[in-house]
Amino acid sequence: MNATISTVKRRACVACTAAKAKCTPQAVNLCQRCARLGKLCTYLDLPQTRRKHKAAPSRVEVLEKKVDQLMSQLAASTPQNGQTSPNTSNPPINNLDSSRDPELDSTEIAALLDAAKDPSHGLDPPTSSVLEGQPSIVDRGLLSEAEAELLVKIFRLDLVPRFPFVLIAHGDTAARLRDREPFLFLCVVAAAMGSVHPLRKTVVEEIMNHVTLRVVARSERNLELLRGLLVHSAWYSYPAERYHPRLLLLVQFCVSTLYDLGLHRKPSLNLDEQRALLENAIRTEIKYVEMRLEELSLREELWIAEPVSAVRTTMLIGIIQRSKEFIHMIGNLPVAEIAQMTITTSAHICAAVGYMPTAVLTLLNLITGATDSAMEAQVQAVIDEAEYPNLITELADALEAKFEGMSAADKETDIVGSICSKMRLLARCYPYQIKAIAGIAPPQDPRQDTSMTAVHTNEVAMTPQVWPSIYGNAGDIFPLDDIQWDSLLSNFTSFN
Repeated sequence: MNATISTVKRRACVACTAAKAKCTPQAVNLCQRCARLGKLCTYLDLPQTRRKHKAAPSRVEVLEKKVDQLMSQLAASTPQNGQTSPNTSNPPINNLDSSRDPELDSTEIAALLDAAKDPSHGLDPPTSSVLEGQPSIVDRGLLSEAEAELLVKIFRLDLVPRFPFVLIAHGDTAARLRDREPFLFLCVVAAAMGSVHPLRKTVVEEIMNHVTLRVVARSERNLELLRGLLVHSAWYSYPAERYHPRLLLLVQFCVSTLYDLGLHRKPSLNLDEQRALLENAIRTEIKYVEMRLEELSLREELWIAEPVSAVRTTMLIGIIQRSKEFIHMIGNLPVAEIAQMTITTSAHICAAVGYMPTAVLTLLNLITGATDSAMEAQVQAVIDEAEYPNLITELADALEAKFEGMSAADKETDIVGSICSKMRLLARCYPYQIKAIAGIAPPQDPRQDTSMTAVHTNEVAMTPQVWPSIYGNAGDIFPLDDIQWDSLLSNFTSFN
């Protein structure tokens, strides 16, 4: 520390005062803590008259004085030897006021409040790209100009109507988009490519390189990054691990970028900013509202007093019907639309596939627990209404149309491909859960699942033809217990 600074008498800077941290000067108008954290270091000019006063007591002395006063008040208010405590309704105001830090006045408090409005106290994050000028995937010959134009056109005509939060202007070319917003171009291309495209993984790696270098390493913040992250999050496919954090991180980057850009408090937004802000609000709110509301019927702790109430049974039937309608709706989509499903739609599929058998088994438990001569007919009516194994097998067949030509290993790394495999496993296990609860075997269904019989021909030949015959006897392949069933089902409810 140089001699000039040591002779200057001044209090802590605004940042250290707000953080209640030690403030050690390092240079003129710069302390060691602010220099280390990269914060803006501001010292408030003290009135000249204050500097002529004798040195103010240290913070430790002030605190010790406050403690002594409080201890004295406590001793005075505590009854001793049967004496009543003195009246404390009017505390000694003068004594308390005298313990106030003499360094604080209205001017300094106002300055601290102003500083608290911007807690960063640092430089604004960069808005320019560290990868600016780098050759694109088209420049490197990985993607032709013609194919790039086709993919941008597919995004504008087919994907935007399903997720209209990032628009590509009519007549805007891939070349102009690539030069103007290279990250958004990458995300648009990845979304429009489809899962079987040979360059899909390469483009996704390029996107994550941008995210790592620009968003994470340099904390860049601009509208292009936000728009690209929205597109990539909406049509996210890789990888499919249940607890993989990448999708969650992408969504968090969207939210943090939106707040860092100040879009949530900006008085006037352009169209692109309005759409980006709207996506952030809808991402956490879009649900299948009716199904989610009736999901309350599955929570046993809410129905302890009246587990078999008419309200609950009506809600259980409702969640079965609504889930069935949603599964039918997805299964009947054209192949082109199935290939363009957003991550939100995948979450809705998981909700329907997971809630439906849970509702069926809950309802059967309530029915079989009652003493009613028509119990078996009621059980059969619930099973017939659900048609669960055939329903989700047909859904898996429809969804897997997008994976034609893809290897089994690659299909399992795609979120929807992994969901399809787990749906087929649910279809195999479901009948045995029904039989364990109701004690009856559901009727056979003549429809055949050729994809399952092709894979499990030996298994089916070794086992009796129980319902549904197309699934074989899963009990001879692996043990079926409640723990494994709950674990399998949680793959869907936890994802949602």
